[in-house]
Amino acid sequence: MTGAVEGLLSFVAAASFGMLFGVPRAELVWGGLVGAAGWLVYRGLMAMGMGLLGAIFAASFLVAALSQLLAVRRRVPVTLFVVPGIIPLVPGGLAYRTMLAFFHGEYAGGLAVGAQTLLSAGAIAAGLSLWTALFAAFRRRGPHARTRA
Repeated sequence: MTGAVEGLLSFVAAASFGMLFGVPRAELVWGGLVGAAGWLVYRGLMAMGMGLLGAIFAASFLVAALSQLLAVRRRVPVTLFVVPGIIPLVPGGLAYRTMLAFFHGEYAGGLAVGAQTLLSAGAIAAGLSLWTALFAAFRRRGPHARTRA
């Protein structure tokens, strides 16, 4: 599949999940674009030889950054963009393969894929958390930071 098709499909997936989660219509396109950007960064880094966890971490970091910047700009909660934006990166396929391996009695393979699934989910959480922490730290030190008397 080409990058343009994958980008379009990830946009549709992110925007569709945004609809399921009750994101206002005015923000659906932005949430879809955040999801597409995250997916394209993930696929691009994988194509350049980066490992799975590093690519997921970087893409999640980007999703968090774009979501925060859009939330500030559009004056809406950041979750309107993060939740649909992260959907294309969620390792649902890996979780399915884990359960399938266990179902077929391939316990060693199931454990290996299961570990990869958990590490991928952890990389997503780490990417989101790192951006949130950095944003909060720089926001306190920025030109508009409040000073205590």
